Amino acid sequence: MYLLTLIPPISCGIGISIITPPIGAELCGYGVYLNRVSVGIHDELYTKSIVIQGKDGDKIVLISNDLVGLPKEIIDKAKELINSKTGISKDNILFTCTHTHSGPATFFFRGWGEVFPEYLELLPEKICEAVVNARNNLSPCAIGCGKGYTDIVSYNRVERGGPIDPEIGVIKVESKGAPLVTLFNFACHGVTIDVTTPAGKWISRDWPGYSEDLISSELGGKSVFLQGTTGDIDPVVAWRKFEFEGLQLTGHIVGTEVIKVTKGVKVSEIEEISLRRKEIELPLKLLSLEEINDTYEEVRQRYKNDEKWLIFYQDWYKSMTGKTQDGFNKNTVEVDIALLEIKTAENSCAILFLPGEVFVRLGLEVKKFSPFKNTLIVGYYNEYIGYIPDEYDFERKGYASTVVPQILDTFPYEKDVGKVLLKEIKNILKGGVKNG
Repeated sequence: MYLLTLIPPISCGIGISIITPPIGAELCGYGVYLNRVSVGIHDELYTKSIVIQGKDGDKIVLISNDLVGLPKEIIDKAKELINSKTGISKDNILFTCTHTHSGPATFFFRGWGEVFPEYLELLPEKICEAVVNARNNLSPCAIGCGKGYTDIVSYNRVERGGPIDPEIGVIKVESKGAPLVTLFNFACHGVTIDVTTPAGKWISRDWPGYSEDLISSELGGKSVFLQGTTGDIDPVVAWRKFEFEGLQLTGHIVGTEVIKVTKGVKVSEIEEISLRRKEIELPLKLLSLEEINDTYEEVRQRYKNDEKWLIFYQDWYKSMTGKTQDGFNKNTVEVDIALLEIKTAENSCAILFLPGEVFVRLGLEVKKFSPFKNTLIVGYYNEYIGYIPDEYDFERKGYASTVVPQILDTFPYEKDVGKVLLKEIKNILKGGVKNG
């Protein structure tokens, strides 16, 4: 396990760069072969970087991107650039994405949007630019944390009446008595814009962007959204023919709650910040040729009158058959999880970074056993690896457990992948300070 500890005095800085793709780039998500070529920009996409520095000069970087996700190669290139231009260790750089579905395709996602290579080439430099700006604007900081609540904007899209996470985690950062950054964490997909309306081809941060702008205008400083365990959670306004009205409604409710909570949060000097990272392995289920053939025959019958899905599965069948015949036998995915612990005189809070689109039931379980009074759980950490469903989705052969691996051209996870992740989370949390 990797461990870095920053001791006071602690300084923070924030840097922002625009990463909006050119009009004409295809947008990602919502359905197969939709050809969502962007026609306009509703609001800009950003990469936002927070740099935290301790007494000895060591730094931790948190980067949030208004993108559906990022591939490993782009993250690696960005880390290399950041390291070369700032000297910040690549081990101390944390990537996450807000997962807007009104942003560009950024990795192979069969049928769900074509990557625009010229755009991807520019991303590492833009991300590095935000980090350099944050590094150049460091100032002494104080931190406080709190919780908000809303149960009226999200629902479980997979399980009727299933769980949601109504908690909104808030971290308030001040510098020299003035607002610097408000971080907020909530579990809800960025899919308020109905793709069947004209707005479905406009670039947008979706509801998190509206919340960020509202919070910054009311409180001052900058606002940064950290997406939660939203694998099976959608906004209640999704698929209701809203163009940008649902974005505004959802963003207003969440943003207003964050503002209320933040105004009541007291900040205090930071006593210690620690970063723990742990490499883990998530189990894959390797498919036999017989299983691939059976699946292909089943879907060919199911979609015999749907040309788009037939093309999708013909491509999947060819690829997976080739992998199996070539002897592909790697039955795990190597990723890492991270814990950023912030200790102040008032209390301790933690930000837990998890890969992929984690189902909310798993996130709720983590909050039950977490030793921290305030635990923000952030999904989409580092490279995109698909969904991490609960066992129920495997039983129902749901979209997350069954179809998404086909979209990503990977083998599916084993049914116990959620339990494996929870076990690893418990291990990394053991090192946390166990106080309120």
